[in-house]
Parts: sequence; structure tokens; C-alpha cells
Amino acid sequence: MAKKEQEKRKTNKFLTFLYLLMCVGIAAIFLRFISIQAESYSSLSAQHEAILEDYARARAEYYALNYQIAHFDSDAYVERLARDRLGWVRPTEIIFRQRTN
Repeated sequence: MAKKEQEKRKTNKFLTFLYLLMCVGIAAIFLRFISIQAESYSSLSAQHEAILEDYARARAEYYALNYQIAHFDSDAYVERLARDRLGWVRPTEIIFRQRTN
């Protein structure tokens, strides 16, 4: 009878060991899954931020171009473009240029 109890105890210890080993394995798999998900989330979050920055830049450019289109036919806009880009002046104006060395 003592031999059966010893065998039963060994079997119980072995089953407990297997149970603990299985729990550790499941926990390791779960932690690996969580770490993969965290890496994926981090990567997607960075992509999301980059897309938001691109969107903000495109939106600002859109509004700037829309403003130019809306004011393209106005005399003030045409005059400003002629003065700024072409260096034109009115006949009664005098241009003072600073000499650069």
C-alpha cells in the first residue's frame, strides 16, 4: 500500500509539474502575442502621425492655392505679382536698390 501511495504521489507531482509547465508556456505565448501587438500598434501609430502631418500640409497648400485662385483676377493681386516677381514699378515711382558687395 505504501508503494501505491508513493506512485500516486509521484504521478501527482509529475502532473502538477506538467500543469505548471503548460501554464508557463501559455503565459510565454500570450506575452509574445502582446509584444507583437504592441510593436504593430507602435508602427501603425507612427504611420498615422505621418499621414496626419501630410494631410495638414496638403490642406494648408489647398487653402493657399484656393486663395490664389479666388484672388487671381483682382487688380491688386496682379499688381502685387508684377511688383514682386517681375520687379515692375509705376511710371512715377523711383526704385532705391541697396548695393551688395
